[in-house]
Amino acid sequence: MTPETVAIFVEPVQGEGGVVPVDPAFLKALRRFTRDRDILLVFDEIQTGIGRTGTLFAYESYDVVPDILLSAKALGGGLPLGALLTTSPLSEFLPPGSHGSTFGGNPLACAAGLAVLEALYEEGYLPVGGQRIAENLWEELASLKELYPEWIREIRGRGMMIGLVLPGQAGEVKDRFLQEKILVNATGPEVIRLLPPVNLSLEEIATFIQSADRVFASMGKPGGS
Repeated sequence: MTPETVAIFVEPVQGEGGVVPVDPAFLKALRRFTRDRDILLVFDEIQTGIGRTGTLFAYESYDVVPDILLSAKALGGGLPLGALLTTSPLSEFLPPGSHGSTFGGNPLACAAGLAVLEALYEEGYLPVGGQRIAENLWEELASLKELYPEWIREIRGRGMMIGLVLPGQAGEVKDRFLQEKILVNATGPEVIRLLPPVNLSLEEIATFIQSADRVFASMGKPGGS
């Protein structure tokens, strides 16, 4: 921090850092800290937004409102689309046309973004449908952890943003999931990151758990080959 500091950026749940949710007390303290010093609080919700953590944006579950929010990824439903949202006082500094790019605001991507938001609410994934699906997945993962406690040391995250904390060999586990035709991501040597779609079905959850069972059964003891 210096007198020239104008903003602090925070991920409500660290993605590349290993799916680590921010401590709610810390976030509230940070909000007070930034307000007292006229510093902008920016939430990077590019991964956590659009229903992934159980609410449209993760900040809603923390009861902390940022000055600026960044959204992208799922917002475009597969097309490149990003958005910068601000509070009303800050919006005065960004009148229409003041921020643009060659393909920014193109009709196709924006139409896709609207369709994504409409589907989330009209099909019932928000505010509660997606949470029920996530709860089912977490319950199944907890049962899997009981079967393989030597491999799954912790399950952390929020909603459909989940990290399986392993004793190591996350890269090898990821490769074995790929052999099962399931894409997961290793964020470092100890965490498998799961980012399933919000509209995940119960049948797809069952298929994933069966594959995960085979993966961990095939791994033997941690540290082995």
